[in-house]
Amino acid sequence: MRRPRSFLTQYHWTFQLLFVAVAATSACCLSVTAIDRPVAEFINANVKLEWLLTARLLSVVSTLVPFVLLIVLIFRYVVTGESIKMRNRIIALVVSASGAILYVEIIKAMFWRTNVSEYLAAGMYSFRYLDFANSQDLPSFPSEYGAISGTIAASLCKMMPSYRPTLILLVLILTGSQIVSGVDFVSDIFSGLAIGIASFLVIEKIFAFIGDPRTE
Repeated sequence: MRRPRSFLTQYHWTFQLLFVAVAATSACCLSVTAIDRPVAEFINANVKLEWLLTARLLSVVSTLVPFVLLIVLIFRYVVTGESIKMRNRIIALVVSASGAILYVEIIKAMFWRTNVSEYLAAGMYSFRYLDFANSQDLPSFPSEYGAISGTIAASLCKMMPSYRPTLILLVLILTGSQIVSGVDFVSDIFSGLAIGIASFLVIEKIFAFIGDPRTE
């Protein structure tokens, strides 16, 4: 006979989601007010050309990583006949990544902000609600790449907990290349990662209601 789960155990995912939301909001507020512009200006003024080119190359290559990984996971399930557990995890990953991108686009439509290149060129940085009249490029907040990276990292940390430090380091390197190459502000990455992780936590809980993906 199973023992009844405690309140903290039963609603553990809710506390995780709340922690992600509070931490991300705090980090983004700090970044928007005190970190984004100094970091962008420092990189623009001090990063050597070879480092900048390396970061841009890594940024371009890293955008392919999530899609390659997704293809590998699907291939493992379709071709090698993975278990129901793997099937559910792959589906949860696809759904949560798609949801994260949708959330990012909704936020971008609501809170418009120019990207790094426009800030450095014209000093444009303020947020404007549903205002695209002065935008020359796509708004940068939040980062789609950060959202996908957050979803995949959260999923892999769940699948392979022993590799969490390596996965976290890899995410920091890949998302950092977006900042160094001038694609995203720091707050873009923070918000994107938070959206990706939150999306995974919600979808994983939904799958737990349908059928626990952690069991065979």
